[in-house]
Amino acid sequence: MRDILEYQNFIYLSLLVLRVLNFFVLSGFIIYNAHKNDLSQPNKIYDYIKKRFVRIFPTYWMVFVIVYILALFSSSSNVLPKDIATIVKSLLLFPQNIDIVGGTGAPVIAVAWSLQYEIIFYIFFALLILNKFTFFIFLLLFLFLQIAYYGIISSFPISFFLSHYIILFFMGIMVSKISEYSLKSIFIKYIGSIGFGLYFIIAFDTMLEYNLLKEYRIICYGVASSLIILFIVRTEIEGYNFKKFKKLNLLGNASYSLYLLHYPIMVVVAKIFVILDLVSYKITTAVIAFFVIFFTCIIASIIFHLKIEIPVIKFFKGKIL
Repeated sequence: MRDILEYQNFIYLSLLVLRVLNFFVLSGFIIYNAHKNDLSQPNKIYDYIKKRFVRIFPTYWMVFVIVYILALFSSSSNVLPKDIATIVKSLLLFPQNIDIVGGTGAPVIAVAWSLQYEIIFYIFFALLILNKFTFFIFLLLFLFLQIAYYGIISSFPISFFLSHYIILFFMGIMVSKISEYSLKSIFIKYIGSIGFGLYFIIAFDTMLEYNLLKEYRIICYGVASSLIILFIVRTEIEGYNFKKFKKLNLLGNASYSLYLLHYPIMVVVAKIFVILDLVSYKITTAVIAFFVIFFTCIIASIIFHLKIEIPVIKFFKGKIL
């Protein structure tokens, strides 16, 4: 299956915007927008924790169990975690230093490594709700350690907690604050152009393996994502109605399902292409696989969102909230 997987870098890049935009910068933007009136109000912390739990864990657990069972009866069973401790930590999105295929530190659901950072950010923001001054002390300490130990500490778990990915969440908060101020239309257009331009420059640098921006890739993606989000938000504030695109709104609502499902679907489609002996066509196979994966991911995620994710969230909301 190696041939087709070599071309999946191109396919995975097409979904990278979800990986960076939705679960780092955009998460910081959304969480701040949703809870900015709860800052320094400790009585709001329990509602905050319950809402975050319901949004993340039930759907993740459903996908985890489904993928685990399917992988158990496939050729991928040898890479599945067997010990209870690793499985429990994976279910709780607890950061782990484990050697698995891809090196993400998240077995079964490969993209769950980003959800581990999501949980860390939720804890940071919980401090902000408890006391915003305490939060800023932790933030200053974090930024100081980022600068003082940049490129020095590479061992787990310090490398995890000082990762640049955490900075992207704070970029999202900054975008939320900046979006509250009015900007001239010409500036909004420039912001969008620079954001999209920077994003594609980094994407092609990655895809073509020039790696000119490798050392600063995470931060660059964060800056590009921040500019894109600011452009979209200010465009909507200026009067453009994005809600008229009902199908895109549905896809946006299903984005979490899409995020969890896209990688397992990529693997399944790749295996099908291998079984059908289509990998010998190389670039033609890559293009066909791209469109098959693209539409399969969208259709599957929307169905999963409507038939499973929404009912599960409603159930947990009724029980917990």
